[in-house]
Amino acid sequence: MNSAALYAALSPTISNDALSKTTQIDVKASREIGQLAGGAVGLAVGAELRNESIQLDPTQGTDQGNIIGLGYSAYKGDRNVSAVYARCLLL
Repeated sequence: MNSAALYAALSPTISNDALSKTTQIDVKASREIGQLAGGAVGLAVGAELRNESIQLDPTQGTDQGNIIGLGYSAYKGDRNVSAVYARCLLL
C-alpha cells in the first residue's frame, strides 16, 4: 500500500485564480440649445474612459508538462478605451 504523501505527489490538488478588473468613467449630458421652425434643437455630449485588465498565472507543474490532462494556460494584459461624442438633436 502506498502512503498518502505519495498519492499527494502523484495527484496533487490544483487550483488557480484568474483576476479581471474594469475601471470605468462614463459622463453624459444633454440640453435644449435653441429653436427652429420645426421645433426645439438639442445638443448631447458624452465621454467614456475605461481600463480593463486580466491576469492568469500558470498552474504549478503545467509549464513543464508535469500534470497529465491539464494544459498550460497563462495570460496577462490590459487596455485603455476612450470615446467622446457630440450630437445635435431635433426635439
